[in-house]
Amino acid sequence: PNAPNPFNGQTLIRYRLDKRMPVRLTVQDLSGRTVAVLANGVQGAGEYSIEWEAKGLPTGLYELGLESDGSKAVRKLEIAR
Repeated sequence: PNAPNPFNGQTLIRYRLDKRMPVRLTVQDLSGRTVAVLANGVQGAGEYSIEWEAKGLPTGLYELGLESDGSKAVRKLEIAR
């Protein structure tokens, strides 16, 4: 999950991997358009944190998607300015 949520311009996204694997971490608007790619490549086991600044994006709901090892987890993000 990210913190804070809702956020005003900047948030911290944390995730953990149990083993080395390909990872794709994206933010999409509710129409399915990718607005940011935060990670895309092979990462080792461990904990990760990414600070994301949502420059130029309007207030509203977005989806944070983490694809790894053939599965996908989705969380809602809310930009509140």
